[in-house]
Amino acid sequence: MSVGLGGRETDPGPDTVASGNRYLVLVETSKDMKRQQKVAAETVSGLFLNGFNGRIQANDAVALWTFSSAVETDRMPMRPWDPEQRLDLANQAFRIVKDAKLAKAPDMVEAVEAMKDEVVKAGILTIILVSSGSEPLEGTPLDGSVNSILGRGRESMQEAGRPFVTAFVTRDGRFLNYAVTPGGRPIYIPPLPKPPPRPSPPSRTRSRPPLRRPTLPSRCPSRKSRRCSVRAQNPRTSRPRR
Repeated sequence: MSVGLGGRETDPGPDTVASGNRYLVLVETSKDMKRQQKVAAETVSGLFLNGFNGRIQANDAVALWTFSSAVETDRMPMRPWDPEQRLDLANQAFRIVKDAKLAKAPDMVEAVEAMKDEVVKAGILTIILVSSGSEPLEGTPLDGSVNSILGRGRESMQEAGRPFVTAFVTRDGRFLNYAVTPGGRPIYIPPLPKPPPRPSPPSRTRSRPPLRRPTLPSRCPSRKSRRCSVRAQNPRTSRPRR
């Protein structure tokens, strides 16, 4: 069983800093996840335990939602990330997914609409969508690319009991990048946009005024005399008489 890693990168536009980012984990809990539920719980728990591959920071925020025919956002609402509590959060995430009652068919349109409510907010958002792949993604600019990967691996992933883990990186309402990884394996998350370059300090050098050649004063009271005119025009070569 093999499912290729898929990804696409678009122009991210102006860069922003990575601090204060948000992480949203959205897990399908429909009847189609029966074979994949255990691996889904282990995969989600592992992401919390390793700090989303070590990239989530203390001033970031994280949430865990579930969905089947409707989206449940109250299981683990968006909250500040505390590295000291990652073990507790990992255990809580495992129980939420493992103990979820699987029922009804997945409504991917409803899930994407809930997802987009967070996408439109200012800042950088990383979304981890854990799904069975039984229903195509619908409502994002990346639908075609993601669905191509889901279609190729759907049967083999269900037989192996592995869910699809689709990671999105968005910023200020725009989908920037994505990747699809089989659950139960190391999850690839696309890199965050780079921080902006630091502005160069203002230059302390002062501009100097252009040099001017000094004007030598004329020693002649009158310019009528040819002798005086020569001395005034070339004072270095003309010498006074003794």
